[in-house]
Amino acid sequence: MGKDPAFLFYPEKFITGTALMSYEQKGKHIFILCLMHQQGGLMEKADFEEIANGDKKLIAKYVETEDGYFNEKLMEEIEKRKKKSENLSANAQKRWNEFKQKQCKSNAIASNLDMPTININTNVIKDKNKRFKPPTIEEIKAYCKERNNKVDPQRFINHYQSNGWMVGKNKMKDWKAAVRTWEGNNFDIDKSESKLQRLMAETLKDKRYE
Repeated sequence: MGKDPAFLFYPEKFITGTALMSYEQKGKHIFILCLMHQQGGLMEKADFEEIANGDKKLIAKYVETEDGYFNEKLMEEIEKRKKKSENLSANAQKRWNEFKQKQCKSNAIASNLDMPTININTNVIKDKNKRFKPPTIEEIKAYCKERNNKVDPQRFINHYQSNGWMVGKNKMKDWKAAVRTWEGNNFDIDKSESKLQRLMAETLKDKRYE
């Protein structure tokens, strides 16, 4: 297959990328790109340096290798058209592949530096995946005894068995937490007893002002 006769050129990107270059530098830049394309992507050092003539701003647009110079964006365009043209030289392909590998490694290192360290506690994941197992009356009694509260174990288990062990609209995950909630909200105090205590408190309060 003959040489690929063309490569994609993006005027807007070229104008932006060469904004700080003189017209002479821009002309040399285009000329070098055309020569590189015709040579399969890689230009020998002697030829490149003769045209660049030590111009640092121009040289900065290219990548130097042992075999010569190439332009990263031009190589990308040549590779895109490779299916239509097998004109990419062996040396150019080799140096381009090495360059891409280095770029990938550099990007991977940079990504790892930017990424926060995530410490995954496998025990937490296992706990979340555990299915809720309703407690027995003996377990509830033992826990209430341990906390020395007045929660009625039978009343507690009757309540949650009747509603399918739901806490509001959600399935219960921790029955011990539910016991502590009852304990904190005084669900263990009998309503009649609570009412009697309020009446006694009000009576004592009235007597203070007699």
